Amino acid sequence: MKRGWLLKLLSLTGLGLPSLGLGFVLWPSPIDPVPFTPSPALPETGVLAPNDALRDPDRTQKIGPDQLNYPEDIAFDAQGRMYVGNRDRPNAVIGSGDVNARIDRVTFTPDGGYQIEEFVNLPGGGPLDLRFDQAGDLLVSSWGQGLIAVSPAGQVRPIVPEGEMIEGRPYGYSDGIAIATDGKIYHTQGTDDSYTQQPPVISFIANTGPGRLIVTDPDTGNSQVLIDDLSFGNGVVLAPDESYVLVADQLRYRILRYWLKGEKAGEQDIWIDSLPGMPHNLYRDQKNRIWVALNRPRVGLGDQIRASRFLAQQVAKVPFLVTGQDVENAVLDESTRGAGSVLAMDFDANILLSLQNPPISMNTLSAAVLHQEYVYIGTIGGGPVLRYRLDKLD
Repeated sequence: MKRGWLLKLLSLTGLGLPSLGLGFVLWPSPIDPVPFTPSPALPETGVLAPNDALRDPDRTQKIGPDQLNYPEDIAFDAQGRMYVGNRDRPNAVIGSGDVNARIDRVTFTPDGGYQIEEFVNLPGGGPLDLRFDQAGDLLVSSWGQGLIAVSPAGQVRPIVPEGEMIEGRPYGYSDGIAIATDGKIYHTQGTDDSYTQQPPVISFIANTGPGRLIVTDPDTGNSQVLIDDLSFGNGVVLAPDESYVLVADQLRYRILRYWLKGEKAGEQDIWIDSLPGMPHNLYRDQKNRIWVALNRPRVGLGDQIRASRFLAQQVAKVPFLVTGQDVENAVLDESTRGAGSVLAMDFDANILLSLQNPPISMNTLSAAVLHQEYVYIGTIGGGPVLRYRLDKLD
């Protein structure tokens, strides 16, 4: 009925479907995309062969079901207590913080149980990456607040406030964190602002790289931009000798390296660019392995679209065409395959382990942290934390 009415209207106004299509093409696009074709993904063989490791009932346990929501990152203190970001609902209204944003502390008991308590409330913010510094303060990337530090007593102080100007652009959407032995903080800015109204798919197909890798000296407050065109800057990790820093170039399926020392100091290159999905947080364990959370697999249709400037311009007018899986409205059917996986790598970019197929309730993985014999896995697409018992990994 509605379709017939629309065709009649077009006929009466002297317009036809070809004219309508031409009008759509001529309608200005909201983006000026940069064409991008990613390198082919590594083959799904060997270590990367499909598996259901994160569904193994003998190895997995959910920590905090119905209590820990959207735990984007995970950190452990010197006493072995786990800290996670928590909220009742993320970024419910554009321009506001998460609903009841907070950091919770999980204390594990000798009998194998655990207790969850609130560590600090973050009104107006939303906790993302978490890292402890040498003084025992918990550094937090909090959208809406910026890069902040939380003392053991729960006192919050800003390090790089939301909106602070850094080399001509405001700091917003604070994301990844790595802390050097000299106290300098290497951190990322995901996008140009904290609460962007631009759908994530637009950033994906535009490939204009508004993210940044920044280093801040907390003693002086001085910040310097190291990389200024990340496609949503995310996780950060330092090399064991701190000669370089690695950073997730998330929407391009790769990890970049920025040299801090030696002949290449100040230069950047691609450390690995053939990942099977989008790298989120990065974590270095005590044996100098890198744990990479891939939040979702590659987007085949989206990659074809962003390879063409014309197609990307047209799709930007109707972004819902390639939004893919909606993690907020995913059917919570445990038989459904969840998005995301976990990789363990060495600093020669060799993949040592791949853990795949998370529960759909944890759709879209964001962090993997090794503590003792377990890998603790966070998610930005639901909750809770998933604990995976690990075999010996040399």
